[in-house]
Amino acid sequence: MSVFNLMSKVELITENGEITFGLIQDLVENRLYVSISPDDREFKLLKQDDKIKCIVYDKARILGFDGVILNRIAGDMPIYEILSYENFEIIQRREYVRVKTSLPFIYTDNKQLTKLNFNDYSQVTKAFEKIKEFSKDGIILDLSGGGLKFASEESIQVGMILVFVLELLDDIFMLKGEVVHKNIKTSSNKTVYNYGMKFIEINEKNREKIIRHVFKIMRKNKIK
Repeated sequence: MSVFNLMSKVELITENGEITFGLIQDLVENRLYVSISPDDREFKLLKQDDKIKCIVYDKARILGFDGVILNRIAGDMPIYEILSYENFEIIQRREYVRVKTSLPFIYTDNKQLTKLNFNDYSQVTKAFEKIKEFSKDGIILDLSGGGLKFASEESIQVGMILVFVLELLDDIFMLKGEVVHKNIKTSSNKTVYNYGMKFIEINEKNREKIIRHVFKIMRKNKIK
């Protein structure tokens, strides 16, 4: 358990796919003590013997493992005692876990929007207001914290910068990406292009949210 650092962010995912966020407060042998803020709007009350997936965001890596709730310690900030027992996996952030999916999304290569600074919230808001005027449709084929693969009937050049809207459950992201590779699939009826796109000008908060959604999709796929 020495692989964890105190005060690292941790995500607790139930078998139903519900998520609660917390901080590591202590480590005792194979027991992990995680505090949960009662002010967290996504707070979920966990019960003794609940089986959970834990995702720890620890500096340069993400570590996932299966655990079970042993106890809930009451207080101003409730603390869960978690027994960690199997299926440990360490993922380097630069390698970003990729999950297959099939999500409709809209995108644009409009120069006015792609030149906006996506680290400036006011400019992202401006892009939200305008993207539907210039948007085209595509399908996201897989997703990771570093980028995505998508299909479209439009031919796009490698190196093109795109602005797009990504909807994941209750989160909606306006992001910018660069097309890094292109494949063509033809049939008797039509030509479809598959693209690989890496995120650019993405802040770490949004990247962490996308990574959490990736793990949640993986969790649901395992349940199915």
